Amino acid sequence: GGKGGCWGDAPPQVQLPSTRLYMKGLPLGINEDQLREIIGAYGSMTSCKVLPTPSGGAPDAACIVQMNTPAEAQWIVENLDGNIPQGLTAPLSIKYKQDTPADMAAAQMGMMGSVASQQPQGGGDRGNMPSDNI
Repeated sequence: GGKGGCWGDAPPQVQLPSTRLYMKGLPLGINEDQLREIIGAYGSMTSCKVLPTPSGGAPDAACIVQMNTPAEAQWIVENLDGNIPQGLTAPLSIKYKQDTPADMAAAQMGMMGSVASQQPQGGGDRGNMPSDNI
């Protein structure tokens, strides 16, 4: 028995630890090599990307880091969020990177596009609207 509801026993995906982390509070001008050195002391990263700072002049830099395993990512969230990692002078804000609906839609469109291109038997003419009918 239980209060499973329509999802059964599986938790919603949002709660599952991810290997992708969003970090902010980094010093402006940090590069990916420096980031690898700092975060690499706490776990193995498979990739990282320093995000461009907004033109309004953000006080700090942000990045997206991909850790090797969900366990490493979880350790970093639990132990470094709100703390100052070795080599930095300010605390970091670290959370799991959730794909936004726009990211998911883009990924889905990409997948649908590639699937559609592999199926020559189309039938797509039925739903086309004239482009000047706005």
